[in-house]
Amino acid sequence: MHSFRPLWIVAASSCIVMSAHAASGPTSEFTSTDTKKYKLVNRGESSGSALCPGFGGYQIIFQIGDERSWIDLKYNGQIVLLGGDTFEQCKGQRPSKANSVVQWRGFRKGNQFTPYALIFRMNSENPNRSQKPFDTLVVVKLDGPNSKVVGHAAGNTEAELLADRLCMSAAPAAADPKTAVPQARLAAEEKPATRGSMTVDKTDDGTIITFPNGQKFTLPFGKGLLGPSERPTEAKPFQLEDGWLVALNEQPVTKTSIVHLYLKGQNGKWTELPNIQQRILKIASTGQWRMNTEFVRVENLQTDSPGRALMHVETFKAGSSEPITLPVAVSKTGNLTYGGRGE
Repeated sequence: MHSFRPLWIVAASSCIVMSAHAASGPTSEFTSTDTKKYKLVNRGESSGSALCPGFGGYQIIFQIGDERSWIDLKYNGQIVLLGGDTFEQCKGQRPSKANSVVQWRGFRKGNQFTPYALIFRMNSENPNRSQKPFDTLVVVKLDGPNSKVVGHAAGNTEAELLADRLCMSAAPAAADPKTAVPQARLAAEEKPATRGSMTVDKTDDGTIITFPNGQKFTLPFGKGLLGPSERPTEAKPFQLEDGWLVALNEQPVTKTSIVHLYLKGQNGKWTELPNIQQRILKIASTGQWRMNTEFVRVENLQTDSPGRALMHVETFKAGSSEPITLPVAVSKTGNLTYGGRGE
């Protein structure tokens, strides 16, 4: 289990440290990702996630995996992935959240607190073991489903100034009444958004992919999505710019990756294409797919020409990997062909 070095003192009687007095200018509130209070779920050998309360309709998703830890956000049912950009702010190796504290920067009016930024501390190993680990304060701009990492700082004062300068414009003019208290029960009340953009929602029944037209597909195997090799925590679907094809990597509880492809028909409806894993491995001449010993991961998906795309994948078997660029195209009958061979 991941260990944490506390850098702030948090009141033991509550997971929330509330300001003693209302502030006319920017102020801070604090919540916790303490896994003794918010138990890890979807646990593997060295992975798991915990849903923790926040402010302003946001929840914190504390993630552990691949010898690292980080936080993502959940806002009105939509998952906002922060892991990849968080790691880019950190020097060294195996960056991890340094403690259980999350600082919320915002405005307080009466008993309502409206946040516009997050600040949290990351710790990463120094390649020179004789020197101290690297310490980084990461700053996140809160902007609903468009929330993003905007920078980092070395000290608390610098991080707060950075948050105030880059993020304050995201604060809404009036706070929603439900921002007055931490959203501990929000998960039971919120519903995933189904219009405007593709969403990924982790539930007890599996990972639910919702397309902009409202169609839903459920991935039942457990851990959620897997990003490309360089950014495995960037767990989101790959979609062509012209929008007719979507690929994603599903990560089961076992150490594998299962590729799913979704094709948009002329009627605007999406269809999940069958046997993608086996088709890719057949083209790669690696034989029958075997769980735990062989898997496929999409690395990138790009438009080649109208109705044609290049899917960059990597196959893994017995510790070795093989990159493949796989042409895919829509036939006149609306079917997808693979590798130029009509597979």
